[in-house]
Amino acid sequence: DSFPGELIWVPRVPEERATAAEERPDFSDGGGGAGTGEPGDVCATAEPDSETVPCLLLPYESARFLIIFFHSNAEDLGRCRWFCHFLRDQFQVHVLAVEYPGYGVCPGSPSKEGVIANALSGLDFVTQSLGLPLEQIKVFGRSIGTGPALALAARVKLAGLILVTPFLSIRQLFADRLGPLAYFVDEWFLNDEEILKVRCP
Repeated sequence: DSFPGELIWVPRVPEERATAAEERPDFSDGGGGAGTGEPGDVCATAEPDSETVPCLLLPYESARFLIIFFHSNAEDLGRCRWFCHFLRDQFQVHVLAVEYPGYGVCPGSPSKEGVIANALSGLDFVTQSLGLPLEQIKVFGRSIGTGPALALAARVKLAGLILVTPFLSIRQLFADRLGPLAYFVDEWFLNDEEILKVRCP
């Protein structure tokens, strides 16, 4: 109710897809769903539950590109909403911000597989429901959001990748403060390896 006309719930892909690191799913048809290519024409029909992913959808009339946005760790959709509006208006693009499990109104517990599954759900929604081709989709990740952004860009060739305050890996991030104890930290995102698979600007 806080963001009428902006908060939508998209179908969630199975977490098993998130564990297939080398998977390159076919999103190339860009029109396999019922969408018209205009984000403002698609209404959220799914109800909030564990099988859906909350997202902010901000259409911009006659925009050529859509940016899938992944926020930082200390945020949720509510806290990053102002920045998503800025992105939309400043660059005249559609924006889809995807929430992570356990953050904000998204059910579940945070995990690498859950975050990547939600990211894939957002991409599925854009290509299948909105009908946008990959060459019109860019991903934007900030801080922890660079993990899912790189995960998508490593799997499919998109129009572009934007990383703000990226990191090499979670363990490397902690190594400066914890030293050898960093090896006890769960490794979520190997950005230094994923970046080598990226084929977009």
